Amino acid sequence: KMLKVLAATAEPIPANAGAATPGTVLESGKKGLLVRTADGALRITRIQPEGCKAMDVQAWLCGHAIPVGTTFVTPPPPAAQPIAAYRRT
Repeated sequence: KMLKVLAATAEPIPANAGAATPGTVLESGKKGLLVRTADGALRITRIQPEGCKAMDVQAWLCGHAIPVGTTFVTPPPPAAQPIAAYRRT
C-alpha cells in the first residue's frame, strides 16, 4: 500500500541507527515515524494512506503497527503510456 508523506522534519541520524539503509524505520511511536534517509533521518508526522484522508501518523499507528526495521520503498515510476497512432485518410 502507498503512504503519502504530508509533513516531516529532518533530523540527524541517531546513534542507534547502525548500518540501516535508507527507508528503514528507526523509531515508531508517539513522536511519529523516524525513517533513515541517505543524508540523515526524517521524522514523519502527517500522512495520507492510500484511499484514506490525511491524518497524523500517531493516529494511523494506533491501528497499523510499523515495527522498527521495516523498510519503505519508493514505487517504480509508472510505465510510459503508448502514443496513440492514427492514419490520415
